[in-house]
Amino acid sequence: MIAAGIVLYNPDINLLSENIDAIISQVDLLILVDNASSNISLVKDLYNKSPKILIIQNETNKGIAYALNQILHACEKNNYAWVLTLDQDSTCANNLIETYAKYLNIDNIGILCPRIVDRNYLVEESYSKPEVEYIKTCITSGSFMNVKICREIGYYDENMFIDLVDFEYCVRVQKAGFKIARLNSAILFHRLGELKVVNFFGKKIRVTNHSANRVYYYARNSIYYLNKHKDYLSRYRVYSNLLKKITKVLIFEKEKNSKLKSFILGIKHSNYM
Repeated sequence: MIAAGIVLYNPDINLLSENIDAIISQVDLLILVDNASSNISLVKDLYNKSPKILIIQNETNKGIAYALNQILHACEKNNYAWVLTLDQDSTCANNLIETYAKYLNIDNIGILCPRIVDRNYLVEESYSKPEVEYIKTCITSGSFMNVKICREIGYYDENMFIDLVDFEYCVRVQKAGFKIARLNSAILFHRLGELKVVNFFGKKIRVTNHSANRVYYYARNSIYYLNKHKDYLSRYRVYSNLLKKITKVLIFEKEKNSKLKSFILGIKHSNYM
């Protein structure tokens, strides 16, 4: 049996409905975990009576890691061996699970994931790709996860709340000797924040326009992630990504001051995690 799970936080109902319509016929159970959304009553009105949908409602926002672990625990309780995790505004192909099922016999597979196409920027890379690529990290949305391996290596790190939660789990998957395989024939349409593309001296720069709160967690979790896996990660790459992040904020984004303050605060708070 196969399950899917979506973490909700003030979802756009139209996008969520599109998401659910695309996946519901492909799985035996769909778990919706709500992190104290203001519009949860609309979600419940639409889906509470569906026999294939389980709604878990949190009274407060406990973060993406906590909610993902709720999905995993529900899968364990109901004896589901594989679970597909989706963001609330993603939309998968109508044959995604069928595509994944062809590759479940790959030795030591921990996660199968799709090729991501951003809904805000529908331009794909032009070079050809093999059907299966072994990669080091993948995002939560579209990840097809082995539930038994989650239990063996430990669940998502709830200290992180949001941002890099998925990458941190990917590191532990590989440290334990398991593989992450991207199937390039499997497509997921995903929205990466309020993405915009700007031309900067002839070069196209993607700017995510995340909130100050997200900038805080990205900075804090980057250092925590590095310290937790310093035997595996490149210190240069982590610090380089942090520098690129704050540079884009300062050059291209609004609310520069509040985001800079959040970034610095996140770096400081990483020492207390």
